[in-house]
Amino acid sequence: MIFMDDRFFLCNDVSMQIVRLDASWMKAVLTFDQRIFSGVDMWNEKMWSDVFSSHNEYVWAIVTKSEGMQIRGDICALGVVSLGIEPEILTFAVSPAWRNKGLGKKLLAHLCEEVRKEKHEELFLEVRALNDIAISLYSSGGFQVVGRRKGYYKDDDALIMKKLFSY
Repeated sequence: MIFMDDRFFLCNDVSMQIVRLDASWMKAVLTFDQRIFSGVDMWNEKMWSDVFSSHNEYVWAIVTKSEGMQIRGDICALGVVSLGIEPEILTFAVSPAWRNKGLGKKLLAHLCEEVRKEKHEELFLEVRALNDIAISLYSSGGFQVVGRRKGYYKDDDALIMKKLFSY
């Protein structure tokens, strides 16, 4: 991965950019979410609409850049962060075709920086207890397991993870 600055970089010779998505991305986000979560944990259109219209929830993605420096490319990774009283990553995923290339770490670091900019002291997330790969990613990003929600998912518990920020 070659970094050109905080938001523009190359991955496998593909130009990519971290962008904050708005409602104009709805169709692409729904398609991405359905492809990643295949009906089990995916959000419906109403949930995404609520996120896009919220004043404290933000959708960030790593997208491929189309010709002419356009940002209308494919979504490779996506994360939603809520900057309410208790900041939380609401959903986070990397497309299977782009896994193990550092995109998850890059997007996670970006979400953490967005929270840090707002001077929050901590950031939470929930992850499937059986998802060792995601737990490893979050742990490498400074998150620690602080609790467990039994039966949170239909077929799994959720681990509650927290990252502390110091100023």
